[in-house]
Amino acid sequence: MSALLARARIAVGTGLRVACLAALLSLSPPAYAADDKPIPMPIGASFAPDSPVLGAAQKRLVNLINTLSNGSINARLLEAGDPVPPRQFLEAVGNGSLDAAFTSSQQWFARDPAFSLFAAVPFGPAANEYLAWMNFGGGERLFKELYARYNIEAFVCGMTAPMAGAWFVTPVPDLASLKGKRVRSSGLGAMVLKRVGVATRSVDVTDLVQALRLNTLDGTEASWPAFDEPLEIDSVARHYYFPGWQQQSALNHLLVSKARWESLNKNQRAIVQAACQTQLLQENAESEAVQAAAMARLASRKIDIQEWPPEVMAALDKAWQEIAGELAAASPEFKKIWSSQQAFRVLQRHWRENA
Repeated sequence: MSALLARARIAVGTGLRVACLAALLSLSPPAYAADDKPIPMPIGASFAPDSPVLGAAQKRLVNLINTLSNGSINARLLEAGDPVPPRQFLEAVGNGSLDAAFTSSQQWFARDPAFSLFAAVPFGPAANEYLAWMNFGGGERLFKELYARYNIEAFVCGMTAPMAGAWFVTPVPDLASLKGKRVRSSGLGAMVLKRVGVATRSVDVTDLVQALRLNTLDGTEASWPAFDEPLEIDSVARHYYFPGWQQQSALNHLLVSKARWESLNKNQRAIVQAACQTQLLQENAESEAVQAAAMARLASRKIDIQEWPPEVMAALDKAWQEIAGELAAASPEFKKIWSSQQAFRVLQRHWRENA
């Protein structure tokens, strides 16, 4: 019960701070005359409107900015892929051809692996610890420094629940049975799976079931249960493994071009930040709330839900530590951020294990 109470205290404290800030802004909106021109802020969308949790999250952010600004900012959510695909948001926002974007940084691994440390970290921090590091352990400063190199003002603007581990057509009772399997995976998690002998594949989520049926995949990761369930992966793959070691929590970011950010006054900047904080709280709460019902529905369909074998988890953890060391040696930014994140987690371990 002590761990649950600790998590509740953090959640309630964060919620009160955000709610109070949002309430103050809404009660005292910035002066805005009817003949003043609202500042346009088109925001690129990374997620489809019907994407569980995330589709609503990006729309919520736009509504919050418009409401809290009392009309002085005209935020508008663009259709996914307009004007450029999400993989090009870093360049588009950086060069000012796109004012802003709601996105995740793991897709820019090729630009610098350091971006992945602000997205999804294998065996990484859960939501509360992640936020503690970002807000009080130096993470936010490193986050902003990394994006500033690309002429971007960036904000942590969302946080999701842990992923599931993976789905498999046949059981994975040990490490030997995992090796050689063809598994859809991405990011740092894919690097870890490759290191232990898995043949990773890049497959669009809309093609997962077909790939499993055609026997071109033996297994797949997708996201959390509420995201996986509508995909009907369980119609082919009946073995569902936890935990999602590859992503214990994930951050979503709001990127704002330097030119657009500098065009906002002090009140408008505070509004954008408050909108992000409120949206983060709501997204995290919703992504946690919807998982239990999805898990129950999957269990009612007699899905084989189980934990990874200890041997597999140990091998994956060992592989990740090796890879993190190699990435730190290759990227000064990765090394700086990884060292900060790990030092904070070591310091927090005694509390985390006893709270």
